[in-house]
Amino acid sequence: MDEITINLPFETLTQVFQNLFEISSCSVKNCVYVNKSWAIAALPILWRAPFTNTDNSIKLIETLLTNLPENKKVVLTQNLSSKCSKCLSKSSTMYNYAEWIRELPFELIFNSIRWWLDSPMLQKKKKKLLHSKVYSTSNDYEQVNKVQDVYSILIPFIFESSKGLYTLDLTFQPGHSRLLNLLEQIEISNESLRSITDLYCHGIIPKNFYGALKKVTRKLKRLYLNHPQQEDDVADLAELIRYQKGLQSIRLNNSRTKISMLLQSFSSQAATLTTLRLHAILLMNKGLDALGTLVNLESLEIKRSRTSLFYAYDPPDPLWIMPHLKKLHLIEIRVWGDMSAIHAILRKTIPVLDELVISQFLSVNSATQLAINKRLPLRQEETSKMIITFTR
Repeated sequence: MDEITINLPFETLTQVFQNLFEISSCSVKNCVYVNKSWAIAALPILWRAPFTNTDNSIKLIETLLTNLPENKKVVLTQNLSSKCSKCLSKSSTMYNYAEWIRELPFELIFNSIRWWLDSPMLQKKKKKLLHSKVYSTSNDYEQVNKVQDVYSILIPFIFESSKGLYTLDLTFQPGHSRLLNLLEQIEISNESLRSITDLYCHGIIPKNFYGALKKVTRKLKRLYLNHPQQEDDVADLAELIRYQKGLQSIRLNNSRTKISMLLQSFSSQAATLTTLRLHAILLMNKGLDALGTLVNLESLEIKRSRTSLFYAYDPPDPLWIMPHLKKLHLIEIRVWGDMSAIHAILRKTIPVLDELVISQFLSVNSATQLAINKRLPLRQEETSKMIITFTR
């Protein structure tokens, strides 16, 4: 191999490996073995999101456990079988790979621990299915306790080791109530939350989690979550949103108490927020006014939601004047009372739209329909989805 290629500057190597990784992660893995310089440039790319980019997450668990502090290894050794304790007796690897982890999917890690704890015979059988990340595991009480023992040590270790988490995914499947209880018991360093840009949580959040986030997190770009169940958590989430320096995308599902207050917090991000998706949301007058201040939206989707107005909705300018809005989706919206909110939104946004998707049963007045036909003459009906798409 050309000596010049081997001795490329670190920044150049990193860029080369990044581009190579997007084509094939296997090729980057081979680069690790060329020399130490290549390894240091390639390993951070390979370990940025290890649990979503691997076909063998069991091996990942073993590697991470090998690097645990000795006192944590001792604790786990006492609680695990000899088979599982074997990797804990190994010396730490040359690098602490956890410091390069940038994406932390809680449920994938939880399930990977379960798979790792299963019998060797099951592991052998599952090698053919690892790529799907969906297969059955033991659910007996003793095994679940062992999973929790490993999880409660491994998650804090990753938080403490990582030099900067970017993506935090708290989502887990319904029925994992014990996982939620475990998350509430884990102490997470505030320092590890400073760099987070993407937050996902489509389930129930650990108690007071948004309260911890709002103290240090200022770099959120994307937020995808369910409306919190507890009022205190709603208030903490609203504050967290207000403290951000540039949210770009929000998806909110399943509104509950204080939904208008939460929507009002979105106004603080009006300068940067370009994408908003609201699913199963109750929209009232104050909430609609708050949405109307998001002047830089490029895409707005309101789906499976309902309006409940205390009085006819007729927002004054500049509310709902959105010069950059190109896509508007109003799907499966139930209207309690009059249609004034729908008519107002359409009347003010149609002049700039490139795409409008509405439910077939959502009736609009003749003036609004005329404006739609003039601006968006191309019409396509999808009977199976009960929607109509208007485009330019």
